[in-house]
Amino acid sequence: AASDQERDELLAKEQVLVTDTLSGVLITRGQQSQMRGDYEKALRSFRLAQAVSEKIGDLEGVGGALNNIGIVKKAQYDYEQALSAQQKALALFEAVGTKRGAALALENLSRLYRLLGDYQEAFDCAQRSLRLYEEIKHPRGAASALTELPAVYGVQNNPQQALAHQERAMKIFEELEDKIQIAILRDDMA
Repeated sequence: AASDQERDELLAKEQVLVTDTLSGVLITRGQQSQMRGDYEKALRSFRLAQAVSEKIGDLEGVGGALNNIGIVKKAQYDYEQALSAQQKALALFEAVGTKRGAALALENLSRLYRLLGDYQEAFDCAQRSLRLYEEIKHPRGAASALTELPAVYGVQNNPQQALAHQERAMKIFEELEDKIQIAILRDDMA
């Protein structure tokens, strides 16, 4: 058992333990739990990451945690909470100028709005996401945003535009040699 002095020394060093690295580890742990379908454990990890990021004033980290919370809430069909988390994440990413985070939040918002039947908002978010990814020269993100647009065009009964965006995304995924995304996109195009 630790002595009172040892405990006091550990508590004094707490600030050293609460870092963006800890937040990143918690995010990774949450994503692993999410992939296993353990959404409650994932949410606990993401909320801890959010708390750590808030404690150290890392707004980008808070945004990342909220983004992941939104993804889990969507998987749990809690679209209202998912939308709230994604909107907060987007606002934080925009406030600190993190374009990649903002692009990802917009892409996730696009999917949510499409599920909720707000196709114009889904389209606008997907377009904004694509523009940001292209601006920061992030081809994988741009290709991912491009795959969201055909879903909206499909609902709008515009198959030509849907196909054009799928073909653009396919070209990028082929350049990246991303065989998984190529297979998924081919299946979507069939």
